[in-house]
Amino acid sequence: MEKIEITQENLEKEKLDSEEIILDVGGTKYITKRSILIKYPNTLLGEKFLNSSNCNKEYFFDRNGRAFHYITEFYHTGKLLWPDKNHGVTCEEVEREFEYFQIPSKKNHANTLAFEAAVNTFDQIVSAFEKVIIILSQNFYFGVKLVFFENKATDYKGFQSLFSSLGGKEYTILTTMNTQIKKKLENNFSESKLKWKCEKVEGFLKDTCFRVKIKYDINHALIAKYYKFQ
Repeated sequence: MEKIEITQENLEKEKLDSEEIILDVGGTKYITKRSILIKYPNTLLGEKFLNSSNCNKEYFFDRNGRAFHYITEFYHTGKLLWPDKNHGVTCEEVEREFEYFQIPSKKNHANTLAFEAAVNTFDQIVSAFEKVIIILSQNFYFGVKLVFFENKATDYKGFQSLFSSLGGKEYTILTTMNTQIKKKLENNFSESKLKWKCEKVEGFLKDTCFRVKIKYDINHALIAKYYKFQ
């Protein structure tokens, strides 16, 4: 069995993810962890805390503190709960908080299914890019360039199997999730000084495409992360 090296980057990331964050919502304080919020990067709180520089101890939101309980339930369980008549808050109040914090409610089933699919798709494409970075860094490559065409004729440079679960939809995903992917990867590899650049090139002689350039420093943390994919 391979021994996973414990590095300073891993320790610092683990410490940051496990750090408690206090959310003061309309005078009611809730304590949570960054790792719980960033599981849902397409929500207001998930996107906000993807950026580690936003991770201060306490934040204030001028919102409904009682209804926010149902927001925290979503982040902890992945399920949307609704109050009954004895909870001192109405479904309409909770609905407004879901809307503000960008969490689709099950009152709109189609939106909820689309939201859940988007979360899953985001996790898949981030995981694919992480594996590309880790494999290349183990072989002492300091970066990679990938081109994703609108017509799906993508040159995966030998990494097609890593993206296979996406069904050739990388171009569409980058159209809507480029910013979130950039934040996630640059945060995960912050100690490696990773830089993500994604440019859309309009087609003329060739089809429209996204050119993705990823650069990073090689360090022990990348090698350690590689082992978990074995």
